[in-house]
Amino acid sequence: MEKEFIIKNQNKTLKELFPEHFRKFTGWAKTNTELSEEWLMYFKDNIIQYGFGGSGDWHINEKKQYEFNSDIDYEADGLEVEERLIEEAIKRGYKKHNFKCLSGWESEEVYGFCFHNQTLFSATDGQGGNVLFRDGIWAEIINVMTKKEAEEKFNIVIK
Repeated sequence: MEKEFIIKNQNKTLKELFPEHFRKFTGWAKTNTELSEEWLMYFKDNIIQYGFGGSGDWHINEKKQYEFNSDIDYEADGLEVEERLIEEAIKRGYKKHNFKCLSGWESEEVYGFCFHNQTLFSATDGQGGNVLFRDGIWAEIINVMTKKEAEEKFNIVIK
């Protein structure tokens, strides 16, 4: 039986013989090893696009060369992705009216953060909120000064 299989399939690749093991993965994946718990990346067709490296720092894979390895990685659920993106947004210093919204318009209502369809909003329900992250791109932070900071910096009095 084993010889029959080899003879019958000698010109086929592993991908042709076992297509279920070669699916194209798109989504967030996280390592399951204790050595790099911080690793959480977004893949498109098995290629890393962006995410958090082993040290927890944000990375973009500009060369698009690293492929998904199903032996060490597993799909991350939406909640853990949302939590990590919110942590990163806070770490980067996003606050009300201090960034250029990626959607082109800004909402006055800002309550917190919400992740939906690869987009991080600065509103709890994701409806009409300001877009600070979409498909691997973070909104530009605008340095806004308080009245006191402006007065001190420019040696003026603002009424």
